[in-house]
Amino acid sequence: PVLLLDKQEWEEEIQNVSPIIQKRYALYYPVINQPELEKYAIQKAREKGLKLINPRLVPSYAKMKGYTAISSKPVGPIEFVKLIKESECIFTNSFHATVFSSIFNKELYVIKLKGKNKNRNNRIIEYLKMVGIRQSLIDTSDLIHIKDFESTMQWENVTERKKESVEYLKKSLDYNS
Repeated sequence: PVLLLDKQEWEEEIQNVSPIIQKRYALYYPVINQPELEKYAIQKAREKGLKLINPRLVPSYAKMKGYTAISSKPVGPIEFVKLIKESECIFTNSFHATVFSSIFNKELYVIKLKGKNKNRNNRIIEYLKMVGIRQSLIDTSDLIHIKDFESTMQWENVTERKKESVEYLKKSLDYNS
């Protein structure tokens, strides 16, 4: 569903959402807690001179852990998209954060999950292959770093998948009857 809207449509959806943070920042968004990724995000954000935010933390706990606190108001799906759009770079193990990073051409860092959660890497890896990221970049290391999606994106693959998804939804919802 994330890919059913294109970049312009997502931008229209978030245009009325107020900026959540006024400073230049990096976004740390783990679906599964990953201390290795968190440590890397803290280090890289510091090197880049960026504030680091984690929208999953309440403000008082965020400050205690060394993050820049954001509003105490919950971050919902549309605010999440706005945070990605306005960030300088993303540190994640989330499929959705990966896809939105590609839509908005954001620098992306993913450290592959290990152990019982390693199968969660599959959706991210398959998506990155579909959009044309070199397989050698994906397979050779535990760290996937994509600095520029636009130079490699194969949007025709995304467009084809979008058509398939729309047709599936129409059939599933019996849209034509």
